[in-house]
Amino acid sequence: MKKRLIALAASSLLVLQPLMVTQAAGSDDIKQQMSSNQDEASKLLDQVNAMTKKVADLQKQVKDKDAKIKDEEAKIQDLQTKLDQMSTQIQDTQATVKARKAELKRQLRSLQKSAGDGVTGNVYTDFVLNGSDLADVVGRAFAVQKISQANQDALKATQQSVSELKRLKSDQETAQKALKDQKAQLEDTRQSLVVDQKAAETQQQAVQKEIDAHAMELVALQAQYDQAVAAEAAKKAQDEADKKAAEEAKQHAANLTASDDYAWPFGSWLGTEDGGQFGHKTGYPRPNDYHDGVDFGSATYGSGSDIHAVQSGTVVVSGLKGDGLGYVIVIKGANSISTVYQEFSTSASDAYVKEGQTVKVGDVIGKLTGSHLHLGMTKQDWNQAVMHSFDASGGWLDPVTIISGGK
Repeated sequence: MKKRLIALAASSLLVLQPLMVTQAAGSDDIKQQMSSNQDEASKLLDQVNAMTKKVADLQKQVKDKDAKIKDEEAKIQDLQTKLDQMSTQIQDTQATVKARKAELKRQLRSLQKSAGDGVTGNVYTDFVLNGSDLADVVGRAFAVQKISQANQDALKATQQSVSELKRLKSDQETAQKALKDQKAQLEDTRQSLVVDQKAAETQQQAVQKEIDAHAMELVALQAQYDQAVAAEAAKKAQDEADKKAAEEAKQHAANLTASDDYAWPFGSWLGTEDGGQFGHKTGYPRPNDYHDGVDFGSATYGSGSDIHAVQSGTVVVSGLKGDGLGYVIVIKGANSISTVYQEFSTSASDAYVKEGQTVKVGDVIGKLTGSHLHLGMTKQDWNQAVMHSFDASGGWLDPVTIISGGK
């Protein structure tokens, strides 16, 4: 039992070393929770070790009590054997007394026959008086005295033997009772130790179950930790790639200028917001993974900044539209390319041109108050193109390529 518990506890602690049980969002949080959990695991292991020692001590005490009980039982059995022998001796001695009394009766009858007719009524006296002469009387008297003394001595000795045996038997019975009482006390103590041992084993098992539960939860957390580390590594790699792409875009933007017939809507090119590039790209959060224009974010170009006409032309659309388009301005150029400005605001006060109005490249046509300006270009009529906002059949063109003259 002891070896098994120590092995289980040790194996569980090995699992506890790199893990913990509480859900966490990142690897740093998980590591911090791992450290705090190790203290709890160590305490549990200390409890298991302490209880293992306690169980072993109790088992030794029970074993010692068993040995003492066995020794007391042997002493009790030995006394019982002696008592049985004494009972036999008492019976034999009592039989001897009985035989001695029978012998006395026989002697009395013999003397009575020898005494003849009784005079005094005492057998011994009549036996002496019935002597034939003085010498015979003296001889008879001496014989009677010897027989009487011998019988008295024998009977007294036998009775003393019976009394002594009874006393010894009583002493042995008292000793035997004391041993039985001591044995009963030992058995009570042993039973109490067994109860304590079972209680300690039960507590030991409960702590072991808790350690096992920790181990199961920690194994699950290990997978979570690995996923968190992998996710953080992937995010770090993506961040580095995005940073590199942004730096490249910034460098490209520094060299990117508008062609003679076009202008940037905010005076210069600072790049698009994340996910705001033109065209088809796997993973775009749009139907068909397609974006029909480019997005100029207010975080980059400044909320409240003026919006400039990208090309000269006539305003063919100016008004609030549904489906999340916000205020829409469409300017059709002489080259039949329609430039679409949308999502820059939801207020008419942020639009400065009306339908039918002629504008020149660079003119201020509105103000950016939304999260971004969506700029699109199409060769089709906008009312038709807008029906295909999420696929290339709307005749959509890349505004950056058009404005920069293909740079």
